[in-house]
Amino acid sequence: MQILYMILVGLVWFASDVAAAPPTTGAVEVKSNSAVGRKDCQVVPPVEWTDSTIIWDGPCQTGKAHGEGVLRAYKKGADTLLFLGNIEHGELDIGVIDGPEGYIAGQFSHGKLVLEVERNVIIKAFRSASNAAKSYSQRLKQAGNQKSAAFYLKKARKLEQQMD
Repeated sequence: MQILYMILVGLVWFASDVAAAPPTTGAVEVKSNSAVGRKDCQVVPPVEWTDSTIIWDGPCQTGKAHGEGVLRAYKKGADTLLFLGNIEHGELDIGVIDGPEGYIAGQFSHGKLVLEVERNVIIKAFRSASNAAKSYSQRLKQAGNQKSAAFYLKKARKLEQQMD
């Protein structure tokens, strides 16, 4: 309910077949909302994430981020922003942005939240975000990064609680 309220009062920051591919990571500083990342795995971050270092951890298809994963934005002196969910053909599709003001959940189009208050879309967004956090946690655990794996597993549980 808090998420719906946030959307309604305007605290919104911004309004095919998947080939099996290993998750990828890559950091790049964003100066505009153009596609960024490795040439074989581009992603278009939200325009508000400019002047940030962007890292995608998830699958890629035909040179673009595609599938469930975690998109992180780092900016010196600012909180880390996360998008957890699904990216289609390099653009945010459905999921949750986790930032200092809380969660922003729903369907996205061209990097902006579609102002939708339909409960099923919000639930689907949180489910996608939770699944992305769990998958990322497992990859981190396999890589030996137990502390980060625990962080993302805890985040997955918090996201699941939002569906109650």
